[in-house]
Amino acid sequence: PSHDTNAGATLDTQLYVNGSPQPVFKRSNAPSAGTGVINSDAVVVNVPVGVNKVDLLWSTSAGTMSSSSTLRSLLVEDV
Repeated sequence: PSHDTNAGATLDTQLYVNGSPQPVFKRSNAPSAGTGVINSDAVVVNVPVGVNKVDLLWSTSAGTMSSSSTLRSLLVEDV
């Protein structure tokens, strides 16, 4: 969860593969100040053969957010 200091602020997350944004964007709202926001999702992204870089970036629309816990799982399947 992330905590925001301003009510009504948003938590936005964006996935990048090899520096290119993917069509996966998620926005969560903080209903009140100091509220925990859980941002969870499952995503399938096609990548080229070889070594790939995956980034998950997040930002807030107002105030300050900090991550009190972070869990990321990456599953790679050869299809």
